[in-house]
Amino acid sequence: MGAVTFIGRAFFALLVLGAGYAHAASSVLIWPIDPVLEADQQASALWLENRGNETANLQIRVFGWSQSGFEEQYQNQRDVIGRPPVAKIEP
Repeated sequence: MGAVTFIGRAFFALLVLGAGYAHAASSVLIWPIDPVLEADQQASALWLENRGNETANLQIRVFGWSQSGFEEQYQNQRDVIGRPPVAKIEP
């Protein structure tokens, strides 16, 4: 699997998992929903906006992601690092 493809899938997994966690805690908007890392890029940014009325505390975890037989497969990985690992987002 190419590095760009893997990184894109890993970021997608971050969005999916982060969105579910954030939604349970408050109203957090995560974008872009389809981040792209070109071969010559070493980093990309995701924006988080708290649209709720309470502070949102998030843990950032990046997973590898793939599909097999219409089922989601998440794998631990060390190629992409989410920074900061935790975030406190005020409304």
